Amino acid sequence: MRHAFALLLSTSLLALAACSGSTATSPDPDASGDTSTDDALADSSPVDTGEGTDTGTPPDTAPDTVTPPADYTAKGTHPTKTVDVKISGTAVHVIFPTDPVPAAGFPAVVFAHGFQLGEKDYDDTLTHVASWGFVVVSTDYTASLVSNDHRKVKQAILDARAAAIAGTLAGVPKVDASKIAASGHSLGGKCATWASTEKGLFAGTFVLDPVDRGGPFDGTSTDARPFLIPTGALDGLSAPIGYVGATQSRCVKLTQTCAAEDRDAASFFKATKVANKYLWTMFDYGHMQFLDNPGCGFTCDACVPGTTDPPSRRKWVKALFVAFLSRHVLGDASAQPWLDGAKRDEGVAAKVLWDGKIARPACP
Repeated sequence: MRHAFALLLSTSLLALAACSGSTATSPDPDASGDTSTDDALADSSPVDTGEGTDTGTPPDTAPDTVTPPADYTAKGTHPTKTVDVKISGTAVHVIFPTDPVPAAGFPAVVFAHGFQLGEKDYDDTLTHVASWGFVVVSTDYTASLVSNDHRKVKQAILDARAAAIAGTLAGVPKVDASKIAASGHSLGGKCATWASTEKGLFAGTFVLDPVDRGGPFDGTSTDARPFLIPTGALDGLSAPIGYVGATQSRCVKLTQTCAAEDRDAASFFKATKVANKYLWTMFDYGHMQFLDNPGCGFTCDACVPGTTDPPSRRKWVKALFVAFLSRHVLGDASAQPWLDGAKRDEGVAAKVLWDGKIARPACP
Protein backbone atom coordinates (compact mmCIF):
# COMPACT_ATOMS: atom_id res chain seq x y z
CA MET A 1 0.00 0.00 0.00
CA ARG A 2 1.37 3.40 -0.90
CA HIS A 3 1.81 5.69 2.07
CA ALA A 4 1.06 9.37 1.91
CA PHE A 5 2.42 11.80 4.43
CA ALA A 6 0.93 15.11 5.48
CA LEU A 7 4.32 16.44 6.57
CA LEU A 8 7.39 16.78 4.38
CA LEU A 9 10.05 14.27 5.39
CA SER A 10 13.73 14.79 4.79
CA THR A 11 15.21 13.07 1.77
CA SER A 12 17.75 11.17 3.82
CA LEU A 13 15.04 9.68 6.07
CA LEU A 14 13.05 8.54 3.05
CA ALA A 15 16.14 6.98 1.56
CA LEU A 16 16.56 5.02 4.75
CA ALA A 17 12.93 3.87 4.75
CA ALA A 18 12.98 2.83 1.11
CA CYS A 19 15.95 0.60 1.69
CA SER A 20 14.91 -0.79 5.08
CA GLY A 21 18.47 -0.66 6.38
CA SER A 22 20.96 1.33 8.39
CA THR A 23 23.85 3.49 7.25
CA ALA A 24 26.62 1.63 5.46
CA THR A 25 29.80 2.66 3.69
CA SER A 26 30.04 2.05 -0.04
CA PRO A 27 32.81 -0.40 -0.92
CA ASP A 28 35.69 0.30 -3.25
CA PRO A 29 33.98 0.68 -6.65
CA ASP A 30 36.82 -1.19 -8.31
CA ALA A 31 36.56 -4.18 -5.98
CA SER A 32 36.04 -7.35 -7.97
CA GLY A 33 36.89 -10.18 -5.61
CA ASP A 34 33.33 -11.43 -4.98
CA THR A 35 33.05 -14.79 -6.70
CA SER A 36 29.70 -15.69 -5.20
CA THR A 37 28.17 -16.33 -8.62
CA ASP A 38 30.76 -19.02 -9.17
CA ASP A 39 29.76 -20.40 -5.77
CA ALA A 40 26.22 -20.67 -7.13
CA LEU A 41 27.50 -22.82 -9.96
CA ALA A 42 29.36 -25.02 -7.54
CA ASP A 43 26.32 -25.45 -5.32
CA SER A 44 23.80 -26.12 -8.08
CA SER A 45 25.74 -28.04 -10.74
CA PRO A 46 26.55 -31.75 -10.70
CA VAL A 47 30.19 -32.69 -10.15
CA ASP A 48 31.93 -34.78 -12.82
CA THR A 49 34.09 -37.26 -10.97
CA GLY A 50 35.35 -38.90 -14.12
CA GLU A 51 33.99 -42.28 -13.02
CA GLY A 52 32.20 -44.36 -15.62
CA THR A 53 33.27 -42.08 -18.49
CA ASP A 54 32.15 -43.54 -21.80
CA THR A 55 34.89 -43.93 -24.40
CA GLY A 56 32.47 -43.87 -27.32
CA THR A 57 28.89 -44.50 -28.40
CA PRO A 58 28.19 -48.14 -29.21
CA PRO A 59 27.38 -48.56 -32.91
CA ASP A 60 23.82 -49.72 -32.21
CA THR A 61 22.97 -47.03 -29.65
CA ALA A 62 21.62 -43.63 -30.69
CA PRO A 63 22.96 -40.61 -28.76
CA ASP A 64 20.66 -39.01 -26.20
CA THR A 65 18.42 -36.26 -27.51
CA VAL A 66 19.05 -32.93 -25.80
CA THR A 67 16.18 -30.45 -25.75
CA PRO A 68 17.47 -26.93 -26.37
CA PRO A 69 16.38 -24.32 -23.83
CA ALA A 70 13.44 -22.12 -24.72
CA ASP A 71 13.94 -18.41 -25.39
CA TYR A 72 12.54 -17.11 -22.12
CA THR A 73 13.31 -13.52 -23.13
CA ALA A 74 10.37 -13.79 -25.55
CA LYS A 75 6.79 -13.40 -24.45
CA GLY A 76 5.04 -16.69 -23.79
CA THR A 77 2.18 -18.06 -25.85
CA HIS A 78 -0.56 -17.65 -23.25
CA PRO A 79 -2.92 -14.65 -23.54
CA THR A 80 -3.40 -12.99 -20.17
CA LYS A 81 -5.97 -11.05 -18.17
CA THR A 82 -5.83 -9.03 -14.95
CA VAL A 83 -8.28 -8.69 -12.08
CA ASP A 84 -8.10 -6.69 -8.86
CA VAL A 85 -9.58 -8.24 -5.75
CA LYS A 86 -9.14 -7.96 -1.99
CA ILE A 87 -8.22 -10.33 0.83
CA SER A 88 -9.59 -9.02 4.13
CA GLY A 89 -9.29 -5.47 2.83
CA THR A 90 -5.82 -5.93 1.32
CA ALA A 91 -5.53 -5.16 -2.40
CA VAL A 92 -4.42 -8.06 -4.59
CA HIS A 93 -3.55 -7.68 -8.27
CA VAL A 94 -3.74 -10.92 -10.29
CA ILE A 95 -2.45 -11.63 -13.80
CA PHE A 96 -3.36 -15.01 -15.27
CA PRO A 97 -3.62 -17.01 -18.50
CA THR A 98 -6.99 -17.15 -20.22
CA ASP A 99 -6.42 -20.61 -21.71
CA PRO A 100 -8.52 -23.58 -20.59
CA VAL A 101 -7.56 -24.43 -17.01
CA PRO A 102 -5.56 -27.65 -16.55
CA ALA A 103 -7.24 -30.30 -14.42
CA ALA A 104 -4.81 -29.74 -11.56
CA GLY A 105 -4.89 -25.96 -12.03
CA PHE A 106 -2.27 -23.51 -13.25
CA PRO A 107 1.11 -23.18 -11.57
CA ALA A 108 1.29 -19.92 -9.63
CA VAL A 109 3.54 -17.24 -8.16
CA VAL A 110 2.77 -15.10 -5.11
CA PHE A 111 4.63 -11.77 -5.30
CA ALA A 112 5.18 -8.98 -2.73
CA HIS A 113 6.33 -5.48 -3.72
CA GLY A 114 9.04 -3.36 -2.14
CA PHE A 115 8.64 -0.96 0.77
CA GLN A 116 6.52 2.13 -0.04
CA LEU A 117 5.81 0.74 -3.52
CA GLY A 118 2.67 -0.92 -4.90
CA GLU A 119 1.30 -4.21 -6.13
CA LYS A 120 0.96 -2.92 -9.71
CA ASP A 121 4.49 -1.53 -10.04
CA TYR A 122 5.90 -4.71 -11.64
CA ASP A 123 3.29 -5.50 -14.29
CA ASP A 124 5.78 -5.67 -17.17
CA THR A 125 7.76 -8.47 -15.52
CA LEU A 126 4.79 -10.24 -13.96
CA THR A 127 2.75 -10.21 -17.18
CA HIS A 128 5.73 -11.79 -18.92
CA VAL A 129 5.71 -14.57 -16.32
CA ALA A 130 1.93 -15.05 -16.70
CA SER A 131 2.30 -15.34 -20.47
CA TRP A 132 4.30 -18.51 -19.86
CA GLY A 133 1.32 -20.14 -18.16
CA PHE A 134 1.46 -18.97 -14.54
CA VAL A 135 -1.14 -17.30 -12.34
CA VAL A 136 0.67 -14.37 -10.70
CA VAL A 137 -0.83 -13.03 -7.46
CA SER A 138 0.74 -9.67 -6.53
CA THR A 139 -0.29 -8.70 -3.02
CA ASP A 140 -0.21 -5.38 -1.20
CA TYR A 141 0.44 -5.23 2.55
CA THR A 142 0.10 -2.82 5.45
CA ALA A 143 3.26 -0.81 6.05
CA SER A 144 4.07 2.79 6.80
CA LEU A 145 7.18 4.71 7.68
CA VAL A 146 6.37 4.61 11.39
CA SER A 147 4.64 1.21 11.46
CA ASN A 148 6.68 -1.19 9.40
CA ASP A 149 5.97 -4.73 10.63
CA HIS A 150 7.64 -7.33 8.45
CA ARG A 151 5.49 -10.07 9.96
CA LYS A 152 2.49 -8.49 8.20
CA VAL A 153 4.29 -8.67 4.86
CA LYS A 154 5.05 -12.36 5.38
CA GLN A 155 1.44 -12.98 6.42
CA ALA A 156 0.10 -11.18 3.33
CA ILE A 157 2.12 -13.60 1.18
CA LEU A 158 0.80 -16.62 3.06
CA ASP A 159 -2.76 -15.28 2.92
CA ALA A 160 -2.52 -14.74 -0.85
CA ARG A 161 -1.27 -18.30 -1.31
CA ALA A 162 -4.10 -19.70 0.81
CA ALA A 163 -6.74 -17.68 -1.03
CA ALA A 164 -5.43 -18.75 -4.43
CA ILE A 165 -5.57 -22.42 -3.40
CA ALA A 166 -9.03 -22.04 -1.84
CA GLY A 167 -10.37 -20.41 -5.00
CA THR A 168 -11.65 -17.35 -3.14
CA LEU A 169 -10.01 -14.79 -5.46
CA ALA A 170 -13.00 -13.86 -7.60
CA GLY A 171 -12.44 -14.42 -11.32
CA VAL A 172 -9.08 -16.13 -10.84
CA PRO A 173 -8.70 -19.66 -12.23
CA LYS A 174 -7.78 -22.71 -10.17
CA VAL A 175 -4.14 -23.06 -9.16
CA ASP A 176 -2.11 -26.20 -8.46
CA ALA A 177 -1.25 -26.17 -4.75
CA SER A 178 1.88 -28.25 -5.39
CA LYS A 179 3.26 -25.77 -7.92
CA ILE A 180 3.33 -22.38 -6.22
CA ALA A 181 6.42 -20.19 -5.92
CA ALA A 182 7.08 -17.21 -3.65
CA SER A 183 8.58 -14.02 -5.01
CA GLY A 184 9.06 -10.34 -4.24
CA HIS A 185 11.31 -7.30 -4.48
CA SER A 186 13.35 -5.58 -1.76
CA LEU A 187 11.37 -5.87 1.50
CA GLY A 188 8.91 -8.08 -0.37
CA GLY A 189 11.81 -10.26 -1.48
CA LYS A 190 13.05 -10.60 2.08
CA CYS A 191 9.61 -11.57 3.32
CA ALA A 192 8.99 -13.98 0.42
CA THR A 193 12.20 -15.72 1.48
CA TRP A 194 11.01 -15.71 5.09
CA ALA A 195 7.61 -17.12 4.10
CA SER A 196 9.43 -19.89 2.23
CA THR A 197 10.94 -21.15 5.49
CA GLU A 198 7.46 -22.52 6.22
CA LYS A 199 7.97 -26.15 5.22
CA GLY A 200 6.16 -27.53 2.20
CA LEU A 201 4.24 -24.40 1.18
CA PHE A 202 6.28 -23.30 -1.84
CA ALA A 203 7.90 -25.30 -4.61
CA GLY A 204 10.54 -22.62 -5.08
CA THR A 205 11.42 -18.99 -4.35
CA PHE A 206 12.68 -16.32 -6.75
CA VAL A 207 13.41 -12.87 -5.32
CA LEU A 208 14.58 -9.54 -6.71
CA ASP A 209 17.24 -7.64 -4.74
CA PRO A 210 16.07 -8.67 -1.25
CA VAL A 211 17.19 -6.45 1.64
CA ASP A 212 17.66 -7.75 5.18
CA ARG A 213 17.79 -5.91 8.53
CA GLY A 214 15.34 -3.71 10.39
CA GLY A 215 13.28 -0.63 9.68
CA PRO A 216 13.80 3.09 9.16
CA PHE A 217 14.41 3.91 12.81
CA ASP A 218 16.64 1.06 13.92
CA GLY A 219 19.60 -1.05 12.93
CA THR A 220 18.84 -3.95 15.21
CA SER A 221 16.77 -7.08 14.84
CA THR A 222 13.34 -6.93 16.51
CA ASP A 223 10.29 -9.20 16.60
CA ALA A 224 8.53 -6.93 14.12
CA ARG A 225 11.56 -6.42 11.85
CA PRO A 226 13.80 -9.46 12.34
CA PHE A 227 17.13 -9.96 10.64
CA LEU A 228 17.13 -13.21 8.67
CA ILE A 229 20.77 -13.57 7.61
CA PRO A 230 22.66 -13.44 10.94
CA THR A 231 20.00 -15.20 13.02
CA GLY A 232 19.94 -18.51 11.14
CA ALA A 233 16.36 -17.98 9.99
CA LEU A 234 17.34 -19.03 6.46
CA ASP A 235 18.19 -22.50 7.75
CA GLY A 236 14.49 -23.23 7.42
CA LEU A 237 14.64 -23.01 3.62
CA SER A 238 14.33 -26.35 1.85
CA ALA A 239 13.05 -25.70 -1.69
CA PRO A 240 15.18 -24.30 -4.55
CA ILE A 241 15.76 -20.54 -4.41
CA GLY A 242 17.13 -17.92 -6.78
CA TYR A 243 18.38 -14.46 -5.78
CA VAL A 244 18.76 -11.60 -8.24
CA GLY A 245 20.98 -8.69 -7.16
CA ALA A 246 22.20 -5.47 -8.77
CA THR A 247 25.70 -4.01 -8.76
CA GLN A 248 24.59 -0.44 -8.06
CA SER A 249 22.41 -1.31 -5.07
CA ARG A 250 25.56 -1.03 -2.94
CA CYS A 251 26.10 2.63 -3.91
CA VAL A 252 25.47 5.42 -1.43
CA LYS A 253 23.04 8.19 -2.32
CA LEU A 254 22.97 11.02 0.18
CA THR A 255 23.64 8.97 3.34
CA GLN A 256 22.35 5.47 2.54
CA THR A 257 22.68 2.45 0.31
CA CYS A 258 19.57 0.66 -0.94
CA ALA A 259 21.08 -2.79 -0.36
CA ALA A 260 24.25 -2.71 1.70
CA GLU A 261 26.70 -5.52 1.10
CA ASP A 262 26.08 -7.26 4.42
CA ARG A 263 22.32 -7.50 3.74
CA ASP A 264 21.96 -7.87 -0.04
CA ALA A 265 21.17 -10.70 -2.45
CA ALA A 266 24.73 -12.06 -2.27
CA SER A 267 24.52 -12.14 1.53
CA PHE A 268 21.23 -14.04 1.38
CA PHE A 269 22.81 -16.48 -1.07
CA LYS A 270 25.85 -17.13 1.10
CA ALA A 271 23.66 -17.78 4.15
CA THR A 272 21.36 -20.20 2.29
CA LYS A 273 22.14 -23.90 2.70
CA VAL A 274 19.81 -25.60 0.20
CA ALA A 275 21.42 -27.53 -2.63
CA ASN A 276 19.65 -25.75 -5.48
CA LYS A 277 20.44 -22.10 -4.87
CA TYR A 278 21.42 -19.46 -7.40
CA LEU A 279 22.72 -15.91 -7.49
CA TRP A 280 22.57 -13.64 -10.51
CA THR A 281 23.80 -10.05 -10.21
CA MET A 282 22.63 -7.58 -12.84
CA PHE A 283 25.59 -5.57 -14.13
CA ASP A 284 25.19 -1.77 -14.04
CA TYR A 285 21.67 -2.02 -12.64
CA GLY A 286 20.01 -0.33 -9.69
CA HIS A 287 17.68 -1.39 -6.90
CA MET A 288 14.63 0.44 -8.26
CA GLN A 289 15.17 -0.59 -11.88
CA PHE A 290 13.28 -3.81 -11.20
CA LEU A 291 10.11 -1.70 -11.29
CA ASP A 292 8.20 -0.85 -14.46
CA ASN A 293 8.91 2.83 -13.80
CA PRO A 294 12.29 3.34 -12.08
CA GLY A 295 11.51 7.06 -11.97
CA CYS A 296 8.53 6.50 -9.70
CA GLY A 297 9.19 9.59 -7.61
CA PHE A 298 10.71 10.34 -4.23
CA THR A 299 11.05 6.69 -3.20
CA CYS A 300 12.81 5.62 -6.40
CA ASP A 301 15.08 8.66 -6.29
CA ALA A 302 16.59 7.32 -3.08
CA CYS A 303 18.54 4.64 -5.00
CA VAL A 304 21.43 4.87 -7.47
CA PRO A 305 20.43 3.58 -10.95
CA GLY A 306 22.53 1.82 -13.54
CA THR A 307 23.27 3.71 -16.73
CA THR A 308 23.74 1.06 -19.43
CA ASP A 309 20.70 -0.03 -21.45
CA PRO A 310 18.20 -0.89 -18.67
CA PRO A 311 15.79 -2.68 -21.10
CA SER A 312 18.40 -5.33 -21.85
CA ARG A 313 18.74 -6.05 -18.15
CA ARG A 314 14.97 -6.18 -17.65
CA LYS A 315 14.78 -8.74 -20.46
CA TRP A 316 17.22 -10.97 -18.59
CA VAL A 317 15.43 -10.57 -15.27
CA LYS A 318 12.23 -11.79 -16.92
CA ALA A 319 14.04 -14.67 -18.65
CA LEU A 320 15.72 -15.83 -15.44
CA PHE A 321 12.38 -15.62 -13.60
CA VAL A 322 10.62 -17.89 -16.10
CA ALA A 323 13.62 -20.21 -16.45
CA PHE A 324 13.78 -20.73 -12.69
CA LEU A 325 10.05 -21.45 -12.49
CA SER A 326 10.23 -23.78 -15.48
CA ARG A 327 13.11 -25.75 -13.99
CA HIS A 328 12.14 -25.92 -10.33
CA VAL A 329 8.36 -25.55 -10.28
CA LEU A 330 7.52 -27.38 -13.52
CA GLY A 331 10.54 -29.71 -13.57
CA ASP A 332 11.72 -28.81 -17.07
CA ALA A 333 15.43 -29.72 -17.13
CA SER A 334 15.92 -27.96 -20.47
CA ALA A 335 15.76 -24.62 -18.59
CA GLN A 336 18.92 -25.38 -16.58
CA PRO A 337 21.39 -23.66 -18.99
CA TRP A 338 19.73 -20.33 -18.18
CA LEU A 339 20.41 -20.83 -14.50
CA ASP A 340 24.03 -21.91 -14.42
CA GLY A 341 25.07 -23.01 -17.89
CA ALA A 342 25.68 -21.76 -21.41
CA LYS A 343 22.77 -19.31 -21.52
CA ARG A 344 23.82 -17.70 -18.23
CA ASP A 345 27.35 -17.46 -19.60
CA GLU A 346 26.00 -15.49 -22.56
CA GLY A 347 24.65 -12.92 -20.12
CA VAL A 348 28.03 -12.68 -18.40
CA ALA A 349 29.85 -12.29 -21.72
CA ALA A 350 27.45 -9.51 -22.72
CA LYS A 351 28.06 -7.75 -19.37
CA VAL A 352 24.41 -8.00 -18.50
CA LEU A 353 25.23 -10.33 -15.61
CA TRP A 354 28.18 -9.84 -13.27
CA ASP A 355 30.18 -12.92 -12.25
CA GLY A 356 32.46 -11.25 -9.73
CA LYS A 357 35.56 -11.47 -11.92
CA ILE A 358 35.66 -7.95 -13.32
CA ALA A 359 35.30 -4.55 -11.69
CA ARG A 360 31.77 -3.37 -11.04
CA PRO A 361 30.68 -0.02 -12.45
CA ALA A 362 31.85 2.82 -10.22
CA CYS A 363 29.40 4.45 -7.86
CA PRO A 364 28.68 8.15 -8.61
